[in-house]
Amino acid sequence: MDLRLLCVHAHPDDEAIWTGGTLARYADEGAATAVVTCSWAEGTRRAEELRHSLDILGAGEPRLLGYADARKPESAPGNPRLLDVPLDEAVGRVVEHIRQFRPDVVLTYDGYGSYGHPDHVHVHRVTMAAVEAAGYDQLYRDAGAPWRPRASGRPCTHTSPRSAAARR
Repeated sequence: MDLRLLCVHAHPDDEAIWTGGTLARYADEGAATAVVTCSWAEGTRRAEELRHSLDILGAGEPRLLGYADARKPESAPGNPRLLDVPLDEAVGRVVEHIRQFRPDVVLTYDGYGSYGHPDHVHVHRVTMAAVEAAGYDQLYRDAGAPWRPRASGRPCTHTSPRSAAARR
């Protein structure tokens, strides 16, 4: 299968919870798959769990941005929370991964962040802006050559039914 799928998530374990089935299916069919995880830093327990999960899902090496989780400062000691960094900085970091991996499809949370977690909502915003920005050579010039995913140039989002969100 000649497809490249990039998922953008907030935390380690989101790749398994929200898009694990999709990642595994496409990897099994021969697609190249990858995951950008915006919070948690290398050297933490959760980063090692992510590495193991991505290995099982066939999604390559972790692509950690290293920001702190909004609710767990120990997730990235000494680093700012994802919610506190300038939007332009976070978008630029995701643009770099899009331009490097060159996906056909980018998959992230819906606008509600699946169930309203502030990191998920913010990752939706960052990803939407990054997919748009990645296609323009005038933006983030140091992040690689422009790239626009083939899937209409827009990210796909996953959505949870209200009944699932109400259980959280």
